[in-house]
Formats: sequence, C-alpha cells, structure tokens
Amino acid sequence: MKLRSFSRFFVEASQSLRRNILMTIASIATIALTLFVCGVFSVIVLNINKFANDIESTVEIQAFLEEDLPAETASALVTSIREIDGVDDVTFISKEEALANMATQLEETPETLLSSLGRNPLPDSYMVTADSADDVAPVAEKLEALDGVAEAQYGDDTVDNLFQMLKWIRYFGIALILFLVVASIVIVAFNIKVTVASRKSEIIIMRYVGASNWYIRWPFCIAGMVMGLFGGIIAVALLYGAYTLFIDQFSSVLVFMSLVRVNTDFFYIFGFMLLFGVLLGSAGSLLSLNVYLKERAKKQ
Repeated sequence: MKLRSFSRFFVEASQSLRRNILMTIASIATIALTLFVCGVFSVIVLNINKFANDIESTVEIQAFLEEDLPAETASALVTSIREIDGVDDVTFISKEEALANMATQLEETPETLLSSLGRNPLPDSYMVTADSADDVAPVAEKLEALDGVAEAQYGDDTVDNLFQMLKWIRYFGIALILFLVVASIVIVAFNIKVTVASRKSEIIIMRYVGASNWYIRWPFCIAGMVMGLFGGIIAVALLYGAYTLFIDQFSSVLVFMSLVRVNTDFFYIFGFMLLFGVLLGSAGSLLSLNVYLKERAKKQ
C-alpha cells in the first residue's frame, strides 16, 4: 500500500473524529476510565504482593521443645537446627524468658503472672529465622521432624489470609475490568457506527470502484486507535498523579505498610495501559465496521 494512501487514511480519521466530537469525547472518556481502573487494580495488587513478601520475609519459626527435655539434649539441638538448609539464625528462648515476654505483653510482672497460673506452662524454644520466605515452610517441617522438638509454629495463617484477600481482590478487579472493557468497545463501536452512517454514500461508491474492505476499514481503525491512545494517555496521567499524591499524603499514616514507589514495574503498567487503549479503540472500530460491511454484502 502506498504512503500516500496512509496519509489519506489519517486525514479521513481526523475528519471523522471532529465530525462526531461528542461521541469522540465519550469514547475517549470511557476508555480512559477503563484503563484507569485497570491501572488502579494493578497498583493495588503490586502493593499487596509487596506487603505479603514483607510479612513472609520477617516470619520467624518458633520450635517448641518437648517438656522435661534434658538441658544437654536441648543445647545439642542447636547444631542440628543450624545444619538445616535455609536456616539463617537461631536463638534460644528459655521458658523463663517466654514467661517474661508474655507478662510484658499483658502489662503484668512475671511474678504476678506466675502466681495466677500456678506454674510456668511455657516450654523452652528456639526462634529460627529462615534465609528467605520460600524457606519458611520447608524449615518448619524439618524442625518438627527433629527429636526433642514438640511443635514448630509460624505465622502461616496470617500469610494465607493475606493471599486469600489478594485472590478476592483480583477476582473483583477482573470482573469490573471486563465490564468496563465491554462498555468501552460498545461505545467506540457506536461512535464508529455513527461515522459510518454519515459516510454511507462514500463507502458505497468506494465499494463500486473496487476498494477492498481493508482499504475502507483503515481510516476508521486509525480513528479508533487515536481515541484509544488519547484515553490511555489520560488514564496514565491520572494514575500517576493520583498515586504520587496518595503516597505523599498517606505514607506517614500507613506506617504498617511500606508502599511501592514509582519504579520499573509502573512503567510496564503504563506501557500496557497505552497499548491496551489502542487495542480497545481499534477493536471497537473493527467490530462496528465489520458488522456494517457484512450487512452491505448481504444486501448486494
């Protein structure tokens, strides 16, 4: 196809966008909203994944020793624990230290707590730190297999609940995004349909002189791409501005959660939003035009 033909396509696309300016604005706004929601949920998932990784990286495994275990056997256990693959650090916590820690949490003295309990029910234990989050579960299993270890516990319920919450957020986000994607395609398709109707005579003449379907499609397809690109640019600008403002305003409040700063992952998200916007616009255009061309073919 000649370069002159492509320049003509762009001129016709520009004319069709200006001819139906209200529908063009509506299409761009819908695409921008769809892409903005996509970006928001991508950023939410990015932060929750980081939050989950931060929790996992600080998880400590507490290996409780069997009751009445001889002191020599308990001391020898540290060697076996350090030999386990994935173990980073091991700290011994006596039952007296454990009682003192519990008393501190309850805002009482160890003597008062011991008096109310009658005896110290807490066992000696080893606090084990794993090399990475992936090592936590395997290390816990190997600890429980050691002679002298009654039980090994870590915050697996907290991590599981976090991932369960992440899963439901993803499901909700996907459902909302799919709804908005369909809405965007329908509105873009309607916009192109209005444009096609206004240029029906011109299209019929082009068909009679032998113009191919793709020769007819290109101006409308380019118009849809332009709408998608503008919608993507608006969505990226809104997401970047809103997120940087959110970090500046709420980082000091959300001290329990370290938010992800704008990094390389964000540029991937921004690039995907722009590309997805172009695809949305072109999909709506092609859908509308294909329906029209098929109807014309049946009438002929």
